[in-house]
Amino acid sequence: MPVKTIPFYIVDSFTDTPFRGNPAGVFLDNESVLTTEECAMLCDEVHLESAFVRPTPPDSGADFSLRYFTGSTRKLTSREPPELTVSVIEIPFCGHDTVATAVVLAQTGRIEVPGTVRFVNNVGPLTVSLQVDAAGVIEATLHQLPATLRPPLDGAMAERVVAALGIPESEMAIDLPVQWATTGSGWIYVPVMSCATVDRSPTDFPAVAALSRELDTHGFYVFTLERQVAEEIRVWSRCYAPIAGLNEDPVTGSASGGLGGYLNAHGRLTFTEIAHSGTYASQEIIARQGFAGGRGGMARITVISNDREGDDVESIDVRGTATLIAEGTFTLR
Repeated sequence: MPVKTIPFYIVDSFTDTPFRGNPAGVFLDNESVLTTEECAMLCDEVHLESAFVRPTPPDSGADFSLRYFTGSTRKLTSREPPELTVSVIEIPFCGHDTVATAVVLAQTGRIEVPGTVRFVNNVGPLTVSLQVDAAGVIEATLHQLPATLRPPLDGAMAERVVAALGIPESEMAIDLPVQWATTGSGWIYVPVMSCATVDRSPTDFPAVAALSRELDTHGFYVFTLERQVAEEIRVWSRCYAPIAGLNEDPVTGSASGGLGGYLNAHGRLTFTEIAHSGTYASQEIIARQGFAGGRGGMARITVISNDREGDDVESIDVRGTATLIAEGTFTLR
């Protein structure tokens, strides 16, 4: 049996500070040799949401393909002989893994900076732009799909969500609904009145997981609008995804994209034309997520529209940095 040699990297996304942000595993399947089962086992071995990168054919329209895996739960299924099952799932899209992957590819010389890289994943094509900021840090901007929203949850279901998350009804925002939105992975947005409410973590994660399955959502994004002015909107948030093995997801790229779509749908964004181009950009949404959970990072979100009202969204751009923490090689026989 041929030996498979797989370079891997551990990266903290949406931060330039080591051991903050959202950790990701990035595996370079340069020879396109990994099976789905091997991807799952490698994800389990590093105990991180992980991206698996493969080259694509020259005529594919993309530079690399991406698959994402998450979860790391092992259970004893037999004592004689001892057998274990590993519960790892493949998910359609993961924003912080994509940021981590783009930065790894740039730092290892596989793509140029500034420049763009074209990925294809289980949602479809995704373009990522890379640039270097004034401090020399690489920033990646994910040009996500326009958001799709479902109708707001009805009163009874919203009450169940709030109860599972341990949020008193008196602390819910009165002018925004509890609602499902997606730019690739579906999240339910739960607006509350204060940072103090965001900072309290749920205690009944089995109930949160059960509701996630019932509502066909990856998890729940609890947030408050700290400040809303013409130049920017500041958001303080936490995100919970126990069905993916993440009681708390520290900084979530896919949920950040959905947040842009959610706020646009509820008329919270204003748009300015980009240099007489006929294209309009919203003010920047600065989402600080996960600090109360002990890590914390920042995503910068801009909605790009073909009209001044934000009705014809072209993309939702989510920008962040990433910090390389470790690298090595797995050898599979």
